[in-house]
Amino acid sequence: MMHLIPRKHLPAILLLTLITVTSRFIVRYFYHFDINAVPVLETWHLLDKQLLIDHPWECMWYLHSQPPLFNGLCSLLMNAFPVHYIPVMEALWILLGFIQTILLYLSVYQLTGKRWTGFAVSAYFCITPAFLLYEAWYFYTYLGMIFLSYSLFFLIRFLRTEKFVWGFALFLTLAVICLTISMFHLVWLLAVVVLVWLMCKPPLRKKTILAALFPVLMVTGWYGKNKIMFGHFTASTWMGMNVARIMLPLDRQLPPSITNDTIRRYADIGPFRCLEEYGVQWLPENKQYPGVSALHDWCKGTSESNFNNIQYIYISDQFQKAGIACLKADPKKYLKLTFTANSLYFSPTTNYFNLVKNRSRILGYEYLFNLGYIPIHKDYIFLSNAILVLLYALSFSLLAWHSLKRWKGVRKGLLAWEWQDIAAVYSAFNILYLMLAGNFLELGENNRFRFQVIPLFLFLLVYTVWNQWLRGKAIKQ
Repeated sequence: MMHLIPRKHLPAILLLTLITVTSRFIVRYFYHFDINAVPVLETWHLLDKQLLIDHPWECMWYLHSQPPLFNGLCSLLMNAFPVHYIPVMEALWILLGFIQTILLYLSVYQLTGKRWTGFAVSAYFCITPAFLLYEAWYFYTYLGMIFLSYSLFFLIRFLRTEKFVWGFALFLTLAVICLTISMFHLVWLLAVVVLVWLMCKPPLRKKTILAALFPVLMVTGWYGKNKIMFGHFTASTWMGMNVARIMLPLDRQLPPSITNDTIRRYADIGPFRCLEEYGVQWLPENKQYPGVSALHDWCKGTSESNFNNIQYIYISDQFQKAGIACLKADPKKYLKLTFTANSLYFSPTTNYFNLVKNRSRILGYEYLFNLGYIPIHKDYIFLSNAILVLLYALSFSLLAWHSLKRWKGVRKGLLAWEWQDIAAVYSAFNILYLMLAGNFLELGENNRFRFQVIPLFLFLLVYTVWNQWLRGKAIKQ
């Protein structure tokens, strides 16, 4: 990456390095952050630790509950560093985060031509409580933020240099996200391809298709594998249990119009419970792929439920039916829950249950960034929420207004989309996608979803200022 960084950037990068090292040293050795890796290896999303060590390829092939790459990464690190995998995870997360900091700096610099602006934005983000807390929690939410930020840099390089390698890097990174986080669906990947194809210059369109071809086929192949083996064209068979958390009434009292006994019984139990609670006698016998522990073990070695058990496919399907039936019977209750989900989305990303222990150690610092949690409504809508909503509304409104004007010129052949506009629209598209997909299909972890798009939103804010007041001025880069 060094050949991409002229000498004039070295002072800023050295200072960013110093800030990163110093801040990490402080939180580790003065505030005694826990390296939160062990709980992750026991979480729902991962297979049994011993299976990941002893049978990694079998585990990956028969994984249907989650996309494969996060399980694969944990398996790789545990096999390569059987004793020291946790320190290696820590080092890897810090390294990936530092690269993200540098690439965010370069992305903002390329937009504004101002080194101090790029430095201020990237330095601010890398010392926010959210960044520090998620960096110390080894889960794929952090990877989602990292790779989305990388993809923005790759997109800018592709549009500016028109080189195939940057286009391939862009779409491969997006494919990696799809195969790491199930919320980023194949449809999302295809939509990004179409978006870039429509907005880029005609000479770049062929390169866009060629660069996207293998990444799209890679994701499609995994979805197809799950369709053939498990009957679902998806990266995660948990969809039904996920939507049940927002489509089913919180009191689990289904409308009288839903008469299916199985659906009513499952709704009363709730999603993501151990198999015994659903009643073995009520589960259809499934003898597919006998001898595969990842599919037939009820529990992991930690006594946690194995949510990759093949029976959860049927259970999830029942929850999906229950959720859709409730939505049809009483859409008002669903809309109320989506309001709560959207409110949670704009709440501080640090206010998440898996971050509680480390968060308590930097509470004063965290309060500073979140304006002291001044409440406005109930216990989850604060002054910081209101300010964030206003910033969202302002940046999206101005982007829509400018894009509409430019689109009219593009349609008449008088103008062309500039790379700055495409990068801003790309950022806005991903923010909107995650907000809609997360807030209308899930309830409870919505602020965690927003963490993944913070770098894109920071870029969008800078673009808004640049587009309103600085555009048209000579930018020497």
